[in-house]
Amino acid sequence: MLDRELNAAFHDYLSARGVVYEPESPCVVERPCLICGAVIEDNLGLLDEEERAVWHQLADCASARWDEKRRTGRYPEISEEVLSLEKWLRRRFRAKVDRVFGKHGRAAAMFAYRRAKKRFTFASDLIDEELRRYEEAGADKAGVMEDVSKCQ
Repeated sequence: MLDRELNAAFHDYLSARGVVYEPESPCVVERPCLICGAVIEDNLGLLDEEERAVWHQLADCASARWDEKRRTGRYPEISEEVLSLEKWLRRRFRAKVDRVFGKHGRAAAMFAYRRAKKRFTFASDLIDEELRRYEEAGADKAGVMEDVSKCQ
């Protein structure tokens, strides 16, 4: 639900400024929520094939971790490989958002995080952590922008 709200706020901000983006290769993936089981749609249109493969790998790892948590009652450790893949994908995605939306991308993200914090006050720590990761992904994107331009 939080992801859906963040995406809606992001797109509301952009559409209010006349920024409309239709990905060249639309890709919407439906999957069940790991917590409640509701169907979630993830738009992977900005990602290339390699990034989509990593996204699916990370989604499978998250599913396996939740299954283990249900069986054992404890959260399993997250491997260094998974953490590095998450960081890599987050940086690549942030660089593409910045390239596609320019100055509007960061402003839309800040708007989405602020709106989510007001609506989901119980999850403000989680939202703050996601915002920190978003900012961190933008701080060291110099090398990533080069990689992204090669992919296009």
